[in-house]
Amino acid sequence: MGDIVIIDDDYLVRKLLVDTFEYGLNKRVQTFEDGFSAWRVLSKTNRADLVIADANIPELDGLELLEKFKTRYPERKFVLTSSDQNDEKRARALGADAFLLKPFNVTDIFAVLQRLLGDDLALKKNKPDQSND
Repeated sequence: MGDIVIIDDDYLVRKLLVDTFEYGLNKRVQTFEDGFSAWRVLSKTNRADLVIADANIPELDGLELLEKFKTRYPERKFVLTSSDQNDEKRARALGADAFLLKPFNVTDIFAVLQRLLGDDLALKKNKPDQSND
């Protein structure tokens, strides 16, 4: 898996997700507070294999970002988060690979990742250090 991009205007949510990916899975994470800034970067690079975005972010909301991202990178994974359960149906229709209802916790995040990434996640998370061979 390449980079993970997190877009949420709530600092505590960004921190939870960053800590989960950087420290729990040793993944590189890029964060943004608004959809427009994220799209400027995402549209110019193809390094993000997973995007997690809140539906209610400023400038370009998460649903609009989802639509743009999946149009350009249909094979990449996109998880939409929201405190409104009604956003799930629209997110799925736009191609979201998963939906997380807020508030969520680390267990919820890992469950979604396991479903999306399966064995690939487990292998990379538990890969033994072979530097002493």
